[in-house]
Amino acid sequence: MFQLLVGPKARNMQKAKQLVCLDACKRLHQLGALDDHLSPSVEETPLEISSKSSISTSGAGLGI
Repeated sequence: MFQLLVGPKARNMQKAKQLVCLDACKRLHQLGALDDHLSPSVEETPLEISSKSSISTSGAGLGI
C-alpha cells in the first residue's frame, strides 16, 4: 500500500527526507492510521480491556 511520495525541493538530502516523512505522517493521520499524537490508531477489543483491568497492581515493579 506504499506509494511514491515526491516532496518539495530542499537544500540537502537530510531536509528532503524530513519533509517527505512529515508528508507521510500527515497522510497516515488523514487515513486514520495515526492518532492526534502520531501514535498508531488501535482500538482495544473487549478482551484486551478486561485483561488489563484484572491485572493486580500489588507488588508492581518487584518482579513478583
